[in-house]
Amino acid sequence: MEWRKLPAIQLSRITLLVTAQSTANIVLAFWLYMEYLHNPFMREYVANVWGSIWPVTVVGLSALIGGTASLLFYKSKYPHLFKNRPSHEVATQNTGDRAGLASLDSCPFCNIPLKVLSENRFQCRQCRRYFKSSLPQLAV
Repeated sequence: MEWRKLPAIQLSRITLLVTAQSTANIVLAFWLYMEYLHNPFMREYVANVWGSIWPVTVVGLSALIGGTASLLFYKSKYPHLFKNRPSHEVATQNTGDRAGLASLDSCPFCNIPLKVLSENRFQCRQCRRYFKSSLPQLAV
């Protein structure tokens, strides 16, 4: 029988922080439950609050369930719309010897012509985003 070494668990600050926060949430939830069981004033308070917010809670949960179901249906109907594409992807133009290089003639987000700020810096007139061209400098 061959023994395999288990992969080492790497503890980072984030892992420790999430674990500590989850433990604190569980302890506080248990404390709140025990307080509810043994404190009649808290039971009365929870009954009053729940009586006033249950319609909003039901409507919110219904909207959440309906929205999730609609999104899943839409995603199964049109999966090509949900592919991971970087938002900063710029369309490329095939122009002679510069084929495959990104051309910055218009904003990739708004499709509006860019305002030239300097040799290789541009700004969109509508969304005010800045762009830097990676094209080589042309000798004039």
